[in-house]
Amino acid sequence: MGNDKPRLKTEPPLVVYKASAGSGKTFTLTLYYLWLLFSKSQFDTFDSERNKTYRHILAVTFTNKATGEMKARIIKSLYNLAIGSVDHNSRIYREELIGSGCVKDEEELQKRSMEILYTLLHDYTNFNVSTIDTFFQKTMRAFVRDIGMQGGYNVELDSENIANEAIDRMYLSLSDDTDDDTLKKWLLDFDISQIEEKGEWNSAERKIRVLSKELFKEEYKRWRDNLTPDKTPSKDDVAEFNKFITSKSHALQDKWKNIVKGGSEILEDIDTDQLAGMGKTVLKYFISPAEMVTLPPKSLLSSDRTKWEHKKNVVYQNTKDLLDKFDSSGYLDELRDFYQNDYPQYCLYEILRHNLYSFGILSDVDIHMRDIIKERNIMLLSDTTDLLNKVIKGTDTPFIYEKVGVNIHHYMIDEFQDTSHAQWENFLPLLKESISKGGHNLIVGDVKQSIYRWRNSDWTMLNGLPESEELFMRNGAEKETMDVNWRSAPNVVNFNNEFFTHAVDILLNSKISEYSSYIDGLKEFPLEDKIKTAYQDCEQKQNDKKETDTGYVKVEFVTPEIDYKKEVLAKLYSDIQTMLKRGYSADKIAILTRTNGDAILTAQYLMSEQKDEDEKFYVISNEALMIKNSSSVKSIIAIMRYINSSKEPINRLMMNYEYATSISTASPNLIESAIKLLEENSLEYDEVIAQLSTKSLFEICEGIIELLNIKDDEDQLPYIQAFQDVILSYSGQRGNALLEFLDWWDLHSKDFCISTPETKNAVRIITIHKSKGLEYPTIFIPFCDWKIEQGETILWREYEEEGSRSWMFPLSVSKKMLESPYINDYLEEKSLSVIDNLNIGYVAFTRAEDNLIVYAKKQQRPKSMSSFNALLYATIESMVNKIEGAKFENDIYEYGKMYIPQRGEEEEDENTVKEISRYKVAPIESKLRLKLKGEAYFDNHSNLSIGKVKHKMMSEVIFKEDVERVAMKYERMGVLSSTEKSEFINEILSQIEGNPQIAEWFEKGNYVLNETAVLNPSSDGKLNYRPDRLIIKGDKVVIVDYKFGKESSSNIKQMKDYISILKQMGNFDVSGYIWYVTERRVI
Repeated sequence: MGNDKPRLKTEPPLVVYKASAGSGKTFTLTLYYLWLLFSKSQFDTFDSERNKTYRHILAVTFTNKATGEMKARIIKSLYNLAIGSVDHNSRIYREELIGSGCVKDEEELQKRSMEILYTLLHDYTNFNVSTIDTFFQKTMRAFVRDIGMQGGYNVELDSENIANEAIDRMYLSLSDDTDDDTLKKWLLDFDISQIEEKGEWNSAERKIRVLSKELFKEEYKRWRDNLTPDKTPSKDDVAEFNKFITSKSHALQDKWKNIVKGGSEILEDIDTDQLAGMGKTVLKYFISPAEMVTLPPKSLLSSDRTKWEHKKNVVYQNTKDLLDKFDSSGYLDELRDFYQNDYPQYCLYEILRHNLYSFGILSDVDIHMRDIIKERNIMLLSDTTDLLNKVIKGTDTPFIYEKVGVNIHHYMIDEFQDTSHAQWENFLPLLKESISKGGHNLIVGDVKQSIYRWRNSDWTMLNGLPESEELFMRNGAEKETMDVNWRSAPNVVNFNNEFFTHAVDILLNSKISEYSSYIDGLKEFPLEDKIKTAYQDCEQKQNDKKETDTGYVKVEFVTPEIDYKKEVLAKLYSDIQTMLKRGYSADKIAILTRTNGDAILTAQYLMSEQKDEDEKFYVISNEALMIKNSSSVKSIIAIMRYINSSKEPINRLMMNYEYATSISTASPNLIESAIKLLEENSLEYDEVIAQLSTKSLFEICEGIIELLNIKDDEDQLPYIQAFQDVILSYSGQRGNALLEFLDWWDLHSKDFCISTPETKNAVRIITIHKSKGLEYPTIFIPFCDWKIEQGETILWREYEEEGSRSWMFPLSVSKKMLESPYINDYLEEKSLSVIDNLNIGYVAFTRAEDNLIVYAKKQQRPKSMSSFNALLYATIESMVNKIEGAKFENDIYEYGKMYIPQRGEEEEDENTVKEISRYKVAPIESKLRLKLKGEAYFDNHSNLSIGKVKHKMMSEVIFKEDVERVAMKYERMGVLSSTEKSEFINEILSQIEGNPQIAEWFEKGNYVLNETAVLNPSSDGKLNYRPDRLIIKGDKVVIVDYKFGKESSSNIKQMKDYISILKQMGNFDVSGYIWYVTERRVI
């Protein structure tokens, strides 16, 4: 074949690489980056800058892991070039760099490589390789005030949790006497409607939580931001519209019900034993009880009269007469007419009604969420792109980015298929600026690996580049397809080529058949163009550097007998053991699962089956090693719940149950043990628990560990340590309130896993989504049976009733849309969903280097390709004779021979990990307490120093709930002793709780600015005013100054100056107060 790694293209200002799996994408990015580093640039004003080109290159990746890997690859490549390494990649880099003319020979290349490497390592903060979110966050920091935030904000990753908290707040607000009755009535009506429709009391809240996820979608944000007053629906507007379409829907429903009832009256006395199979004819729907009237399916309305009579039983004349009367009554014609003329509108009304109630309160959830964001001074990661988009809209975009000190001339964007529209809108002006000034840019992606559409990504943008941008084409942008697979053995490449080529055709034909009755009148079926476009380059060339006829593929179809998943896991375990016993190394094996739940199940099964010492192997899985699943952590949490609310019998029972699981003397019946402990009142540890109730979170946790005597349990030790890390981090950020921590843990416990070293010789278990970009010699894929079309999707679409204004509504994608005016939207969304789930298979199958082993549930000759295992079986059947040497017997497809290299001498790991066998718990009273920072503040003879630190602490208090958190933080820093911490908390909280005026300053809902500089217009721009606390409520501003010393007239003058300056800033109602904290006075 004579193929080799991709070569440099140095002429075009933009190259778009379409890089299939394993085609050398990272190699190409690194080569291109190195070329930019060594090239003489028109942007280099001084010779001293020639080794600092990295400052002007931005490489953007999709994940933090990919960022780290790319940085490591660049640094390693520079090092290898500097020392004259002769490895394969370095040889190509050397040839390309010298051949491009950026260096004249190997001697200069080595010298420059060392210089650049030295400079880069000593200027590492300007090494601009980052995720797209990190770059946008860096930019946003310069526009804190423009977006109405305070400096020092934190980024919140868990948007969904913030939305859930906002919903909880919304429900809690209903108890306020001052709350608007409109929301109460709306929620009550919503609950009643759901109970009537579905018989579920909590269905309404669940629907609100589902729809609230739309708050973070770009489609919703675009709709919200484009709202004008006449298009902003109020609850009254939505209620009126709901009433309108409900009446329309019910009118049409009554129409078809009356038709069915009319036919039912004719057949009321008919003998059903004389009729053909009731499930096969339309008669079933006319003979059902009146209260169960159902609209007959359209497909049955064309049934033949002659097929209504039973073929074997005697059919009497009376029955024949009734059937003739029914046939000639015209009711079936009326139903056909209803389907033709009224049913599309009926479906439309039902689709619109589905989300109307939850849509009506989406704005309320949004308001509460924005309040939480403001109170905590946080920015949602999901808001970053949108906020930046607003900041740069209508401005000189490059100037905006220069404001943050980012002077980038060249851009490299990796995994472009995962980029969203808003992200691209933020980047596009930068690329255009770069191209217009002679910069060089690179975009790399693969539409077949687009599996993050639920995060707003849109692979169609990559498919349209560079042709979609006129500036790119005018300046000579080029597109390049990377079609050589450097990762996988030839047999694996052959299999994937054949499989996905055949799968695309089979899947497309199946879907055309499935939707044939709907798409006949359409101009085109969206899936046909999209799937052919996405997979037009799926066939890859083999890497001629790998031995021919190597690689192994096995696809085994399992017919479930009792428990399908256990049967698959038993086969998986057996195959892994076979490989390990033949000398295969465990760290060369990865198991890919579709869901976190399957990863946990797989890990638990593999670990539980290792009964013999010679069968043991390590298993690593972040999904499986969740902290919350640890028996020790469960016990700690159960006791924490009891400490928080000891009067609740269920908390006592759960604590004893968990305690029973942790002691070796517990009986096999844990419930029995728990009840026995409950009856005995567990006096042996009650006293200790009572003492722990006064301690901090961290100390409570350590006390429980000591109480349960689990500190020596080596199996549980990693979980205990990880849980203590969580406790320490939480208390540092949010305080030590036990109830709040338990509520927070219930929501976030799923997010914490045991971190495991990458160098561990163990089988890896990861989800397919997390495997993207990774590769392993052997890949196992159990449960290869996910749905081809899955998940409830919301589409925002415009609707306008004749004579009324148009609105955008959230529509849940359902088959009703096929019969409605939204049929094209449905088919478009389902086409994208089909490609998403085919792409998941592509990503999974292309991770393997040598061996690919797949297990799937057998589904022979299904009616439609609704699941991946059905597609897998149909495709394997169709392609078995296409590859020489492949065989498909007894539901097992095999191609090639399993590759198991001989295990060589194990290299000693330089990064030795020392295992800890015991968790050391120190008595609280004997803990070493460092007093480092405190020495700079506290002096027994200096009240001034005490005042300074208290001022500093108060600058971090926004609301009353922050007092304890801040005090605990300063205690951990060594600034406060335990006694001083308690004194400070008591000093502040006693006055907040005892003085209504002070309490008002610290209540939630206030907009607070602490230690904010105020510009004095008469002082030539000097920021010489900084009030301790500003509280803003509409046009009212309250100034509060804390004083920890004695009263002084100068303090009053200072306050008057504050008031005067703020009044000059606008028409504000300004009042000022001096709080003498130590003297417990406010003036």
